[in-house]
Amino acid sequence: MIEVPKSILIIQPQADYSDPPLIQFKIYGKIIANKKVDVRIGYRKNGSSFPILYTRTAVRQWKEAIRAIAIQHKPDVLLTGPLMAFYRFHILMPKSKRRKDTSLEPYWIDVKPDNDNLIGIIQDAIQGIIYDNDSRIAKTLFEKIYTKEAEYVDVAIWRL
Repeated sequence: MIEVPKSILIIQPQADYSDPPLIQFKIYGKIIANKKVDVRIGYRKNGSSFPILYTRTAVRQWKEAIRAIAIQHKPDVLLTGPLMAFYRFHILMPKSKRRKDTSLEPYWIDVKPDNDNLIGIIQDAIQGIIYDNDSRIAKTLFEKIYTKEAEYVDVAIWRL
């Protein structure tokens, strides 16, 4: 049996999260998960095929909406050093669940879209506006819940 030193198991927090975040904003709109590229097959005149890589229009529009909101909250100087990001995705509840459910409690989402795809599009979009590179995000907190009203994302960033 391998023994793990206790210093590895217990990581002391480096920041006080009761402090207000450095950056905080909401992004309203239809939430799109980031699929890096789609592939379409193109055909040459001689009949041979070749792949065509493209980004979906919906992804580009969602990324532009995120950038527009981030610009409104742009710091004077790009954030540097290790950062912590918090994302809470409020995703519209499917109609079948809305009809059955009468409670006001939030529902945790344990199905697609994938967390990495949801977070990735936001981190890519605000890169160069809030921080110089998304590798600055050393810690990520993430929530995905259903909502009965409009879809939106809460974003908050702290310095570690």
